[in-house]
Amino acid sequence: MHSIHENDRSGGDGSALNIPLLLLFVILGLAGNHLRLELFFDIQFIFGSIFAMLALQFFGLRWGVPAAGIISMVTYLLWNHPYAIVIMTAEAYVVGLLARRRRLDLVSADALYWLCIEYRWSFCSIAASCTCPCILQALPA
Repeated sequence: MHSIHENDRSGGDGSALNIPLLLLFVILGLAGNHLRLELFFDIQFIFGSIFAMLALQFFGLRWGVPAAGIISMVTYLLWNHPYAIVIMTAEAYVVGLLARRRRLDLVSADALYWLCIEYRWSFCSIAASCTCPCILQALPA
């Protein structure tokens, strides 16, 4: 299994970069975000970040973070705001750094990221976009 703790697979000269696999992850990530699971009150589950994390795992920060940025761009078309692009790209970057510097596996690094950072950003972006009535009613006037 590939590990993010090893050197980036981009191999400065590009020799070890598997472009078809990277493109496959990006295409599947775009499809995972576009084919979302619709819940209630305009809340949707998207699945593109799974493929962004796979790109991060296989190709490291150098190619995983840009792949996450490209994968997340579909969310602008879905929701008409850039918050998810920032959140999903930052997730790949921070998880990659945590995995590399703290020697965490990606699942643990992602869980730590979600518990410490992501839920706050998501709450702020939901409140800023005013698309979820249940959140808005909970906010003090």
